[in-house]
Amino acid sequence: SLNILLDCLNMVIEGKALGRCRILATFKYVLVLYVCIGSLIGHHYYAKNSFIVGTDSASNSSSSSNINKNYVDNNPCVQIASALDASAWPKMVYHKDLHPNAMYNNNFEGRKFSSLEEEDSTARKTIDEFNILRNSVLTTDLLDAGFSPGSEYRARSFAKRYLEAKTTAGRPLVFAVFGTSFTIGSNCGESSVQSSYECAWPGRLAKRWEEVFFPGGQITSPSDYQPVEWRNYQENAQTSSNIGQKLPAIIEEFKNYTPDVIFLDNTISDIYQVKHNDKPWFEAVVRVMVKSFPETVLVSLVDAQPRLVDPKNDQIYNKWLHQVQEHYGLAVVDIAKMTRLLRFNESYNINTATHPTADDNGPIDYLWPQSLHMALSNGTKVEGSAVDRVRIPVYFASFLPLTRKTKFAYYPENHPAWATHQYVADSVMYALLRVLQMGMGCRGNDLKEKSLAPSLPETTIALKEAVDACFMCLNPLAQIDARSTHYIGNHTNSTEDESAVVVTCGDWKWITDERNRSGWQSDQYGSIIRFRIQVSDSPTISFTYMKSHSTFGAFRVTFVLPDSPPLGCKDIAKFKNETLTPSLAIQGDIPEFSLWDTAVFPATLEVGDSNTGAAW
Repeated sequence: SLNILLDCLNMVIEGKALGRCRILATFKYVLVLYVCIGSLIGHHYYAKNSFIVGTDSASNSSSSSNINKNYVDNNPCVQIASALDASAWPKMVYHKDLHPNAMYNNNFEGRKFSSLEEEDSTARKTIDEFNILRNSVLTTDLLDAGFSPGSEYRARSFAKRYLEAKTTAGRPLVFAVFGTSFTIGSNCGESSVQSSYECAWPGRLAKRWEEVFFPGGQITSPSDYQPVEWRNYQENAQTSSNIGQKLPAIIEEFKNYTPDVIFLDNTISDIYQVKHNDKPWFEAVVRVMVKSFPETVLVSLVDAQPRLVDPKNDQIYNKWLHQVQEHYGLAVVDIAKMTRLLRFNESYNINTATHPTADDNGPIDYLWPQSLHMALSNGTKVEGSAVDRVRIPVYFASFLPLTRKTKFAYYPENHPAWATHQYVADSVMYALLRVLQMGMGCRGNDLKEKSLAPSLPETTIALKEAVDACFMCLNPLAQIDARSTHYIGNHTNSTEDESAVVVTCGDWKWITDERNRSGWQSDQYGSIIRFRIQVSDSPTISFTYMKSHSTFGAFRVTFVLPDSPPLGCKDIAKFKNETLTPSLAIQGDIPEFSLWDTAVFPATLEVGDSNTGAAW
């Protein structure tokens, strides 16, 4: 490559024509060098691009402009390299200005703002401040520091699919998202009426993808055609254990084709679940995904929850998480590391001459707010649910741009402002471009000569026994899903009901709450619900349930044969006597937050099994 480049330079110096190009003396030192390098890149990777430079000074300027545009349009490596300049991406625009005719534009939350004009002017001012700050915060050095490319083979597969999807006959790219209430967009709103989907980082990423690959929103040629189909599996309080129970249905959903990218954004919930349940569910889920979708790019996001940012906190979980990411070849977007670098590493600090670094409450955060409380405009702390009771403006504390709270959600460290979602979306966009760049071989040092399909490692990071204990039935004989099973029978005052789900005592009901969490819920002591499932001769049964604080409590589970009389209100006393009705007590309350968990009932009683702690 160096010899070819030197030959090009010699031709320039001698004033000779290069290939099909005839160069004017006034442009030769600039244009020919660009053509040489461009031809080299094009030839080495995709090549056979032709370059024709005009023959007179009048046409040279416009011709070179067309050459540059055509070259970028037709050479994926140049297109990706150009797109990697995040500072050139479009600025943020207030969502109401993007959709001026939207029906909700004239609405506002009266408990948050005194008028529509106040809300809109506040939002536009904050967005203007964000646009000023963004390029100082999200530098290329910081983006590179938070990125790890993952498996070369998966990057190649993604690049191949990307090029296929560029044709009108190609199947759209498929991106699947798993995440928590943060991923859904809880607490996220440029205004009080912006939808969570539009505000959350996956929606912003979809928009950024279009902006990067369809500048101006125009599709001018088949090569511009790069649609993406989004599959959203994020759920409030979702942990890796909950994902594990969904995997059978998801694998079935993708039996005819596989997703191209899977985003795993569950660190906020997982770090709390590990605190209460030390099973390595994340690693177990990753192992199934690697085996089921060997060509899919798995992107692991590390959210900047304070326990993951401060290096003194949860060092065991942090170390294990990063070992799992590396062991299984995951691409990584580490927002926690990026936030930590901005806070503690002077090399990444915001320019102190133009931006403040601290206030009365401590360091100023620009990427993800680390404060556990909100604040009034004068800096007064506002704790817990009080943020939604006060009738004066409340802001994310020690965070710039100064961002007003517009939605009803607590825990700002888990549910940050919309600016954080935009930063996360842009960081993920940058990571996808870098993975594409590596997969296409656009940088010679990115790929080795051979990149074999990865096999599932035999070794695990956590103890093999602990990983195996994270039970996932990938071919279930029977499955009842609260997201799709709405009907619930009632046998409290009727004859036998053969429905899959039946209430035999009390007030069990199917609900979807305001945070879109589906399930069966009871508020009355002694209520009994029965699930009828088909089992094998030696079944293993699992079910997923939510644990939370405040009004959540314990419940009991028992199993009976189908020909047994249904348990009803008259049988409540039997549950108190283990000899009459053996049952397992499960605690549904935890000190803080809401988390899904999974109970597994093996066919045989195993010594040391996690379910043997209570009577059974």
